[in-house]
Amino acid sequence: PIHLRVAMPDSQEVRNPSNFPSMVISDDGSTMAYVGPGTSTATQIWVKRRADIGGTPLPGTENPGTFALSEDGSEIAFSLESGPSLYAKSTGGGTIRTLSDSAQDLGLDWASDGYVYFQNFQAGISRVPGVGGAVEMLSDPSEEDGTSGTGDQTWPVALPETGKVLITRWGATPEADSIAILDMESGEVRTLERGVRAEYLPGGFILVGTADSNLSVARFDPRSGGLDGPLRSVTGEVRRVQNGALDFAVSRSGTLLYVAGGGIESEPVWVTRAGDFEPVWEGWTGLLNTVALSSDGRRSAIAVSDGVRDDLWIRNTTSAVAPPQRVTFQEVGVLRPVWNPVGDTIAYIASEADDQPAPRFREAL
Repeated sequence: PIHLRVAMPDSQEVRNPSNFPSMVISDDGSTMAYVGPGTSTATQIWVKRRADIGGTPLPGTENPGTFALSEDGSEIAFSLESGPSLYAKSTGGGTIRTLSDSAQDLGLDWASDGYVYFQNFQAGISRVPGVGGAVEMLSDPSEEDGTSGTGDQTWPVALPETGKVLITRWGATPEADSIAILDMESGEVRTLERGVRAEYLPGGFILVGTADSNLSVARFDPRSGGLDGPLRSVTGEVRRVQNGALDFAVSRSGTLLYVAGGGIESEPVWVTRAGDFEPVWEGWTGLLNTVALSSDGRRSAIAVSDGVRDDLWIRNTTSAVAPPQRVTFQEVGVLRPVWNPVGDTIAYIASEADDQPAPRFREAL
């Protein structure tokens, strides 16, 4: 394979949104769309043809959520962070049309059958014709029988001429997510393999991204929905977004795009009313997911990830040198810590690898 690094002009650089993958590619590999700088907003969608040196901003796509290109790259379906609607327009410009008012921001697929597949408000999968029309609900997780592993269905990928859709099934943490097959006729969902996101490649292959930022490939029969051999690593250290998905795109012709890097490193900062900011602790960066201040502002509870597990840490905000103190040691997932306003107790959501999230409480050190 040929491995190339894509460099964009400074004014057209790829922006890496925290919650969503930053790029898609058309099935024929001729066109890519990516999140770039906005004119009046922070970001918007840009379109780049393979033969062009630079990209072109697409008006009306400011602050995008997820998006997908049609088979030949002539049209794009997209959502916006501002609301639940699903839109479509020509990649050459023109009028925006609304496809649905009930789309979530967790994956789109403009398939070769002409439908746009997306996550619906029931956390299942729906589809709508790319030219507009009636929305068809394909699955509703709330109707499942409650067996272990049941969860939101995201990142749909229609498997051509099979009546099946490749999906990601959320677990309690990204490590517990799984790749599954949805049967469009029966609504049955069957788990295939652990993973946070997958794509199908014609010729009988599946590309699977896992929570450790690795991409692997295996032979795959789309009709039976079964793997035919072990997963083999293609590349590691693909950027992981906050909902656990990996930042990559692949065309049906086999061109793979990805943003290098593991999880999203961040740094806690103080922000003034004027919009100025300065680091709370100079040089302390990492996979810091959630920060909560105590009522007196002297301590901070922080969910910190090592790329595999999350734990809760406490750090003094009045000292630049006092080291952080680890509070939890067993949890796989730690989310949304909050302080008791009149005491030293911290409440947070935690889970083990195969358990549903549950509230926990800890005394600060």
